[in-house]
Amino acid sequence: AIPDYFVYMSRAFSTLEGIGLSSDSNYAILKECFPYLAKRLLSDDSPRARGALRTLLYGGGDELSLSRLSEVASGLESYTTSTTSVSASTGASDEGRKAATEQLAAVLLSEDGNYVQSLLLKEAAGTLDATVRERLATATAPLRRLPRLPTPPAPLAPLARPLTLPLELASAALELQAVSQRDERKLENL
Repeated sequence: AIPDYFVYMSRAFSTLEGIGLSSDSNYAILKECFPYLAKRLLSDDSPRARGALRTLLYGGGDELSLSRLSEVASGLESYTTSTTSVSASTGASDEGRKAATEQLAAVLLSEDGNYVQSLLLKEAAGTLDATVRERLATATAPLRRLPRLPTPPAPLAPLARPLTLPLELASAALELQAVSQRDERKLENL
C-alpha cells in the first residue's frame, strides 16, 4: 500500500510540472528541485541519502563522475545563494557564494567524518595509486625490454638461485605495477 502523503506529493509535483511545461517546454521540476536535493544529499548522512548520493555520483558503475560531482557542488551553491539573502539571490552580493563555500568546507572538513569524505578519500587513494604505478611503469619501461636470463641446467639451479631469485622478484614486481584500464580512466579524470 502506498502512503496517502506519497500520492498527494506525486499529484502536487505532477500539477507543478504541468504548469511549468505550459509556459516552458523545457521545464523539468527535478531541475528546479536539484539545488535542494544537492544540499540534502551532501548534508544528510543517513543510509538512504548515502545510497542516493552514490547512485548520483557513480551511476551504475564504479567510477566517480567528476561532472556529476561538479553539478552537485553547483547545486549546493545555487541553493545556498538563493536562500541566503535577497541581494545574494539576485547576484548583487557575494554573500551566498561565501555561505556555500563555508557549507561545502564544513562537509569536507568535518571532524566527525562523513560519507562524502570517505568517498573522496577512496577516490583520492585510488587515483594516487594509479598515478604512482603509471609513473613507475614509465620509469621502468627499459627494464621490461631486457632479455630474460636462460634457465640454468637442473644441477646448477640451486647455485644460480641467489642470482635468479632477485631477478624473478623484480620481474613479478614490474608485472604488478602495470596500469589497468580502470587506472587509465582514473588518470583521465585528473
